[in-house]
Amino acid sequence: AFIFAVDGSVDFRCIEQNYQYLSCQWQSSSDISCWSLTKSTASNSSFHVCDIQKNGDNLVCNISQHFYDSLSENRYLLKNSCENASFTQVFSTKTDKNVQMIPVKYIHSVWTSETEVNLTWPLPVYPCMTNNFTGGINCTATVSTHTSNVSTSSGEPLPKRTHQEKWTSISRPESGCFNLPDLSLTFTSLQPSTRYKAAVKCRPLGSVFWSGLTTCYFWTNITKPQGVPFGKPGSYVLYRCGLNNCLTLYWKMTRYHDEEILSYSLSIPQTSSTAVTDADITMATFRDLPMQHFYAVTIRAKNTAGTSAPLQVLIDTQTSDSYIPRYVSAMQVRPFTFEVTFSHADLGHLVNTVMYFWCQGEQSGLVVKCLGDINWKEVPIGEVARYLDKYKYNLTTATEIEQHFAVAIVDHGKTSGMVWGETVYESQDPRESTTSLPVLVVVLCVTAGLLLIIFVTIVTILKRRSTATYDIEMIDIPTTNRSYDVINTT
Repeated sequence: AFIFAVDGSVDFRCIEQNYQYLSCQWQSSSDISCWSLTKSTASNSSFHVCDIQKNGDNLVCNISQHFYDSLSENRYLLKNSCENASFTQVFSTKTDKNVQMIPVKYIHSVWTSETEVNLTWPLPVYPCMTNNFTGGINCTATVSTHTSNVSTSSGEPLPKRTHQEKWTSISRPESGCFNLPDLSLTFTSLQPSTRYKAAVKCRPLGSVFWSGLTTCYFWTNITKPQGVPFGKPGSYVLYRCGLNNCLTLYWKMTRYHDEEILSYSLSIPQTSSTAVTDADITMATFRDLPMQHFYAVTIRAKNTAGTSAPLQVLIDTQTSDSYIPRYVSAMQVRPFTFEVTFSHADLGHLVNTVMYFWCQGEQSGLVVKCLGDINWKEVPIGEVARYLDKYKYNLTTATEIEQHFAVAIVDHGKTSGMVWGETVYESQDPRESTTSLPVLVVVLCVTAGLLLIIFVTIVTILKRRSTATYDIEMIDIPTTNRSYDVINTT
């Protein structure tokens, strides 16, 4: 920075912003009203070149082009009336050392092959505005993949691509200024069907200040998705809607490198039913399906270049009720851990595997609309705890809020659909009769005891209030010439 010593503890510095104004600042403990900055060096000058403002611990003063000269030295008088001190400051615009340009407005990307992209952007200022006749403007463009590793279909991480930098310069033309020129750079040896981030910054030759970064995202030449959607046995919900069937399916997507996915398309050829979802939604619902023994569902990922290989899902609508889990529920037992419970209709029927599913989302009837990817875990039946007629298993989740859980049963190749349950965020599930019954008995006994005590207390109070003293006065009867004393009786 361009630094001037104003006093023993204050630094004064100026930067020429985009050849349009000077931005000066300094530190001071004095009040704003104590300071003034004038163009003249005369001590009696009172014409201020800017309004001084407070910015954190600094005082800031922006000087417009009317109060400084290009390609020359500019003298200013900085005065502190509270301390009766004045300082002469000199700022030179003969070079571009202290010039900072504004960021470029946009970056335009065009891919020319599967591994080659051309970037174009306009300069932020006219080259004729630069102060060095033999200089110009330098820009650097950087292209990189995401800042984190990208998973491949094989599960191996794809390392971050090394940053590539290109330098170029535009010399100051001999004639006047016309349209803003564009800079164009070509990047090669990129990965096909990959999302990249481009960043551009510029500065005049000789300047120590770069402009701010301008970024954009682009894809290299698109090929059809190499990854394939995949699911698990039982990752669907089949239910009646009116006189027909409704079917909701869930799946995941493995992307090759960081390839572009625009949407998913689903179809059931034998019913001519189709569905389309956005790239961030991996579930779909078919409605009003005719009654059939099987539904063969095909799921494909799509982008502008084509579709992926299909995922085939065969759903048996005649699966016996003995395969369907009953009374599914989940209870949070500790942070990020939920106990998932279900009952089986036929306790004597052998089950090979239990499929657990969970996601964050919103439940509507028998279906949960997952707001992100669905998670699943395949658990052998021997690892699931059994208590009376209930099966219990603990699942650990990445988040706690709005978690929903489902269960599907797999037995020798046959599977039930998913059954979503209710999640209880309490220490005790009210539907768990084996533990809630003793608690209920204790509560009833305590309540009965309290009622008995209250009843005895009320009876005692009423009995005491019923004991009273009466004064009975016998009236003289003239016909007998006799009188009676007053009798006190209880």
